Amino acid sequence: MTRGRALVVMAKAPVGGSAKTRLAASARLDPTEVEALVETFLLDTLDHARELTAVTLRVCFAPASQRAWFDERVAGLECAPQIEGDLGARMVAAFDQEFGRGAGCVVVLGSDTPHLPSSRIAQAFDRLEHHDVVLGPALDGGYYLIGLRASTAALFEDIPWSTDRVLDVTIARIRALGLAVAQLEPTYDVDGAADLERLAAGIAAGEAQCPRTAFVLSRLRPK
Repeated sequence: MTRGRALVVMAKAPVGGSAKTRLAASARLDPTEVEALVETFLLDTLDHARELTAVTLRVCFAPASQRAWFDERVAGLECAPQIEGDLGARMVAAFDQEFGRGAGCVVVLGSDTPHLPSSRIAQAFDRLEHHDVVLGPALDGGYYLIGLRASTAALFEDIPWSTDRVLDVTIARIRALGLAVAQLEPTYDVDGAADLERLAAGIAAGEAQCPRTAFVLSRLRPK
């Protein structure tokens, strides 16, 4: 039986040079270009998410002072600020909020995989009908998506965030807790210049469907 489904997109506003710093440095992007990409990454992600049926969609944003930035760009969607703390604490809070509202399964997704099709997100929810946890492995050793059937704070404690050990440590934690896990097809987060080039190649080949991002990429100045 399909239970109530909630999808949370975690996003960060490109203010003060704090968003996508590795991408900005490695791809030699100026602040205006970074802001344009961050915005289109988010909007393409939300366009894919909106293709899902019977799913409650919310944006969980940071920093809290940038509500106006998000309200302007995602009008009609509920937005809530992320709590203070590391990535694990912020995801726990996002899960707790949705389960507290009565969701039966919750998927949390970042906003730096604009090429991720809605079918992959739908698959995550389907896997949660028979598993406690679903993970979308990222090629850099982390994960681009995580879904749960119940809030499990222990999955996010003492994880070496921003390293290539995140996925392995998380899977070990899942097994130690005796939970059933399903993994989706791996893909890449757009974190650096090589990722951006891969995304551009995927767009050119018709493999990545993210038209807003494609438009911005087509207008980036030659480096």
